[in-house]
Amino acid sequence: MNERYLDDLKVGERFQSGHTAAITMRLFVQTLNFAEGAIGLGVDELRWPNAVRPGDALQVETEIVDLRVSRSKPSHGIVRLRNVTVNQRGEIVQTMSASALVLHRSDTITR
Repeated sequence: MNERYLDDLKVGERFQSGHTAAITMRLFVQTLNFAEGAIGLGVDELRWPNAVRPGDALQVETEIVDLRVSRSKPSHGIVRLRNVTVNQRGEIVQTMSASALVLHRSDTITR
């Protein structure tokens, strides 16, 4: 990002939301427990309620909010996730909802 542009913003703290999203995605993917992998279907409701500051330590909390069998690929499921990224002070710095296509065992999805 252009340093002069950042200086002109006069926001007091420098942060880039795109970097927060990239770090969140990396942390999330590193801890995925989908043995056969997952295909991202999209991200919705991406928000940055607080700034990420230099030196912040980030942690991602993931909740599965919905799970269903894919209509077009019955051997797969659609998982809807909500990721919340927090800093070391417990402040929420990013929220995101996403969907992914995953392989499933027929006895694990009942919806």
